[in-house]
Amino acid sequence: MPPEGHYTKVKVINSQHGPGALTDGTGTFNGTTIMACGPFDPNDLPALNEFFNINGEHAGVRYEFPGYKCTHSGPTSEFHIVIV
Repeated sequence: MPPEGHYTKVKVINSQHGPGALTDGTGTFNGTTIMACGPFDPNDLPALNEFFNINGEHAGVRYEFPGYKCTHSGPTSEFHIVIV
C-alpha cells in the first residue's frame, strides 16, 4: 500500500479512455482507500463511477494507484479503491 500523505507529479488516466486526464497535478492519499487529485481542467473532468489509473510521487518515490473509481468530480476529484 502506498504511504499516506501529499503527492506531486500526479497523473490520472481514464482506464476506459474517457474524460478526466490530469498531468503534473497534486494529490493526497489517506493511506487506505481514498486519493484526491487536482486541479482538473473544468472542460476535462473525470466522469463519476468510471475507473482511473493514478500515479504520483511521494518523498521522491513513484507510486501506482490502479483501478480507482471516481466518486466526486470537480476541480479536485476524489477516487476510491474498489475492494472486492
